[in-house]
Amino acid sequence: MRKLLILAILLSFLLTFVFAKTTIRFMEVITSPDRTKFLKGLLSEFEKRNPDIEVELISVPWDQSYEKLMSMVVAGSPPDVVEMPEKWVARFASMGKLVNLEKYLEDWPELNKFVEPALKAMRVYKNEPYIIPYGFYIRIMFYRKDWLEEKGLPVPQTTDEFIEVVRKLTDPSKGRFGTYIRGAVGGWDTIKYWISEYLGTAEYFDEEGKCLLRKPEAAEGLKTYVSFYKNGWAPPESVNWGYNEIVAGFYTGVVGIIFQDPEVIGTCKKHMEEGTWMVAKLPIGPHGKTFVKLGFGGWSMFKTGKEDVAWKLVSFLASEEIGMKWEKYLNLVPAYKKALEDPFYMEDPYRKVLVEELNDPRYEFYFEPWYLPEWAEFFQK
Repeated sequence: MRKLLILAILLSFLLTFVFAKTTIRFMEVITSPDRTKFLKGLLSEFEKRNPDIEVELISVPWDQSYEKLMSMVVAGSPPDVVEMPEKWVARFASMGKLVNLEKYLEDWPELNKFVEPALKAMRVYKNEPYIIPYGFYIRIMFYRKDWLEEKGLPVPQTTDEFIEVVRKLTDPSKGRFGTYIRGAVGGWDTIKYWISEYLGTAEYFDEEGKCLLRKPEAAEGLKTYVSFYKNGWAPPESVNWGYNEIVAGFYTGVVGIIFQDPEVIGTCKKHMEEGTWMVAKLPIGPHGKTFVKLGFGGWSMFKTGKEDVAWKLVSFLASEEIGMKWEKYLNLVPAYKKALEDPFYMEDPYRKVLVEELNDPRYEFYFEPWYLPEWAEFFQK
């Protein structure tokens, strides 16, 4: 009897050891209920294919995500895998906390399936790979088609036309405002857009190293942007708005025109009636061109001692099969060569605008100086 008891204990121990799961923590930093639900579906599929791995999802609202992640890193308890915005890579890599992915990429069969800009984006800091991009964000213009038709207004093609349309759309008696001011986290992107339009360049310094932001044209661009608030064309409370408030302001009928990333297409399709809204290319600036930031998000790994297991999740999410599902759901500019041939982008009237903007020579796409570790803190202000 005693031998049977010992045997049962040993067998139980062995079974526990054999079937024990490794838990890895994954942090999502750009959240919304629908987005998180879709991501959970991908993680469930990963767990089915890897029954020995369990993924603990940590979802943090965008406006609090940087501080949350930094506090976890400083406390010595970072997530194993993180959804990494491009602007944070240099900060965490310079701290020596991110995993250099070189050894994992060397024999990864999926690597040659990425477009050239994606390969470049992987090495945004010191030409070393710390992130695998899942797609690119470019701003497009979302507008209330019903409001424009009601007022007999055209879709603005230039910044001058945009200003005039915004003025005419504003009707405080109906609680309507032409546009918005982004005063919360991430506000620099919109400020930079207007400064670049009037400067005629997205550069910060000229060939002599002089700061272009000191030029009168830059001040004029900023003055134009601030005028939306001063003239009452933007909701007064929008000085405190971040991403979620801006998008909600559009689909709830408070704001008539916003500049946003293509993932908002899905949000509008869910919350708005067809025919009440549409998208278009960004207005062309005074210099006959427009400057568009080529932003991106991706997957990165922290040094936690579980790198090999974490890579299984990253390589799953970054594979062409799963990655294309993710970027299609978010309506992103593709990171994969195969996606460029997909009718998904040309047959949909909303996504088609992305391709048109990319192919229009009047639009110049640029990377911000993501290689600067300090950029993360600057952007979060």
